[in-house]
Amino acid sequence: MFLITIVSCKRNTADTIYSVSYSIENGAKGAASSSLLISKDSTKYLWANYKETKTRYEVTSSDTWKKIINSIKLVDFKHINSGKRRIQYDGSDIVITINADKEYKLINGEEDSVNYTKIKPLEILLKQEYEKLDSLALHL
Repeated sequence: MFLITIVSCKRNTADTIYSVSYSIENGAKGAASSSLLISKDSTKYLWANYKETKTRYEVTSSDTWKKIINSIKLVDFKHINSGKRRIQYDGSDIVITINADKEYKLINGEEDSVNYTKIKPLEILLKQEYEKLDSLALHL
């Protein structure tokens, strides 16, 4: 009598996420654009138009970073199709970029309404951080 034992080892194949960015790129002469770059250690907010630039740096709280990392499923992010660029028609483009072992960039992904809902928790977190720093930076 033979007894066969199969042991399954689950390998962690998740990419290491180094940073996440959320940018609003506006068209039209004089329109301001802004971006938020969050890494484990720091958060950088940049607002710029053709006349001036405002930058704000903060330490990223471990709680914020954990929430962001836990909301990211790269497999879902990869399935979202970018929408058409609007910046060349004086519109706005929303760009979300995840820097992991490779870069994943999504431009106007909300146009893919079926798949975009899967990253809505990430978008909400990024918008919250963006709006917080946007309001602080404008008072610089």
